[in-house]
Amino acid sequence: MVLGDEWTSKVTGDSIFMTFDPVAHDACGFKLWSDTVKQQGNDDAFVQRYADKANSWLSHAVELGLGTSDPAKIELVEQKIG
Repeated sequence: MVLGDEWTSKVTGDSIFMTFDPVAHDACGFKLWSDTVKQQGNDDAFVQRYADKANSWLSHAVELGLGTSDPAKIELVEQKIG
């Protein structure tokens, strides 16, 4: 996975996100990424460096009326296949 100019450990997954709300999509994707890298042993400071950037972008997108990043307003449905 590439984060900015920094190479870190590879994060593999098997998720597909589908939505009509691009901001909710990115908010859920960032949450999945941050949970995964924490499980891999990265500390909160590592995640926070990227959370600040992500939250700034998400806040700006919400202000533009592009969608929501509020978890209380996002209906997340998980479907296991196979």
